[in-house]
Amino acid sequence: MPFISRYACWAVLVLIALLSLAPPQWRPHLIPIGQLEHLAAYALVGALLAARYRAYRPMIIVSIALPVCAALLEIAQIWTPGRDPKFSDFAAGALGTWIGVASVLFALRSRVWLRGQFISQAGHHPEIVAGAVER
Repeated sequence: MPFISRYACWAVLVLIALLSLAPPQWRPHLIPIGQLEHLAAYALVGALLAARYRAYRPMIIVSIALPVCAALLEIAQIWTPGRDPKFSDFAAGALGTWIGVASVLFALRSRVWLRGQFISQAGHHPEIVAGAVER
């Protein structure tokens, strides 16, 4: 499992780079609207990277570096036959990154909040803390 979590985010990022620079006839189109494909792909990578590193500094780095990567891939499409760079694709990639990172940050914060709620409620019920409650 650690191997998968360690390399899955980077594998998806490489896949995005390859598909971004591939000729259009080689690309699968999973969603009819290209910007939604960019949004979903970058949200997935942003969430995977944020979940992998889980600290604030790496999340900030991901939130900056992944949109820069999206911009560089869009610019690199100038030299790919049949492809043209679009600002809307870059914007969708950046927004997707931020949505992915924010969703992981929200999930981590919610988990901490829920854990704090459970511990504060358990303080009023010592049997919960001791595990003495039988079902």
